[in-house]
Amino acid sequence: MQHVIFTQGLFGSSSHFLHLAGAKNLPTQAEEVEAINMVSGPCLFSNRSLKGVDESGEYVDLLHGLRQPIRRRVVSIKMSSRLSLYEYESVLRLTSLTADIVRLLPGKPQLNITIDIPRVQYYFYLVEAFRRGLISTCLLSHWFSLVDSRHALLSAIYRKTLVKALGPMTRRVSMEDSNPLAIVGETIWSSLAENKIPSINDLLSQLSASRDPVWDVLLEIARPADFAELATASYVVEELRAAGIHGGDPTLALIIENYPEWRILHQGNRLLKEWNLSINRSHSSRIIGFYPAERILNMDSNGRWAHLYFLDPGQYAIDEHGAIIDLFDLSDALYS
Repeated sequence: MQHVIFTQGLFGSSSHFLHLAGAKNLPTQAEEVEAINMVSGPCLFSNRSLKGVDESGEYVDLLHGLRQPIRRRVVSIKMSSRLSLYEYESVLRLTSLTADIVRLLPGKPQLNITIDIPRVQYYFYLVEAFRRGLISTCLLSHWFSLVDSRHALLSAIYRKTLVKALGPMTRRVSMEDSNPLAIVGETIWSSLAENKIPSINDLLSQLSASRDPVWDVLLEIARPADFAELATASYVVEELRAAGIHGGDPTLALIIENYPEWRILHQGNRLLKEWNLSINRSHSSRIIGFYPAERILNMDSNGRWAHLYFLDPGQYAIDEHGAIIDLFDLSDALYS
């Protein structure tokens, strides 16, 4: 059984229970780095807010589409227009921690925040089903549109919530949205008009031809073999970009994500170290992960912790006295 340690971190009058990764042998002063780049953002949907429907009317899990191939023909997709509890709670928790960290940082290093919410990565979830004839061109196009609209909604809410959490600032903070697969997304859309999807090698060649310096590094030392690896690689690229792998100045990357994403940081730090050694770079930029614990604990039928993404209980719960609890209101109270 895997045990995960979350340590209470104090941030002025606020506190968060955190799992930290990559925090050994840190610079003694934040001023030793030229820039501090923060990356944060949740995923889209949840198992409750998004469902495929097969020919017999049974639900089909779409959120495991990258790792667990869809085996039934999908004829429609049902999506809730409201944010899922996972999305809502993640926005509040991640922006709260991000703002608390910002307030403790010294004023000298340049501070940049990248809102890293996936979009094109979700296109890949149904690509293999399309290639096997389990989803139509029309429905795949509809899926891409659903992903685009959800991404736009969640990104806008995340930015608005983060700005509110930051409050009045005495320092300049730049904020931007990530888009590591923009050129790939455009190609997939245009190819779908011809009832086909580009091969993984075609997409990697296109990324290589874009001359993005961070993709150049990743494709040289860890070339993805399939769509699932390309999706993961795109998250790693944003962490490597935050760490300044393509530049010459020492940089500190702070990743504020949900705990299941810690493996991405592990891969990013491994590739960063490998690249620094290959070019004999004297200084060492760092990637540090902050993974705040959910304060709404969700258990499966066996009493084991279950992430809200894959086991979303919905908006309401009932307490031991039979009273109805609005979990969205509870989230507001927990992170206010």
